[in-house]
Amino acid sequence: MSIPFSSKRSKVASLALMLALCLAVPAVAAEFSARVIHKMQGRELRGQAFVKADKVRQQMEIEGGAAVTILRPDKQLVWLLFPLQKTYLEMPFKPEEMGSLLTAPQDRSRWKLLGAETLQGYDVDKYEISMTMSGKEVKTFIWLSKKLNAPLRMTTGDGSFTMEYLDIKEGGQDDALFELPPGYQKMSLPMKMP
Repeated sequence: MSIPFSSKRSKVASLALMLALCLAVPAVAAEFSARVIHKMQGRELRGQAFVKADKVRQQMEIEGGAAVTILRPDKQLVWLLFPLQKTYLEMPFKPEEMGSLLTAPQDRSRWKLLGAETLQGYDVDKYEISMTMSGKEVKTFIWLSKKLNAPLRMTTGDGSFTMEYLDIKEGGQDDALFELPPGYQKMSLPMKMP
């Protein structure tokens, strides 16, 4: 099934890439669910997040519709689900091929510890991460939970994007949350015009 790549889907794809950036940090996180808030370009998106080891699912309400992003590093994939249409997009997730946006968080030599804080009742270490994008030095700040081994907050140096987990509930997460639901049809992106 091929459908036009609408602005709504562009926003979801952008959100998926930011999700990948936010969650490229932990190799293996604890299992938990939380409310999640994304602030991007003056807009605020709210939803739910579910984390199990290196798998992450975020469900967001975007312009009256739901969008679900499932990050599966074990399969090197990101799925973008559109529940109302029962469709999904599949994108490759290979941090090593995506440039410093995703590989810099893995390179701890680019991390600078700024201090220890408490966030949402968790002890966190605040880090500044430096990366080079399009020849420019870019800084990102993360608050990494020692217990959960996951970032509880992330913000870009210029403040244009922020992600934060709230109301964290530790505990096992159902494996089905991180799989494609039955009955969903895969969409293909249209070819770009020359």
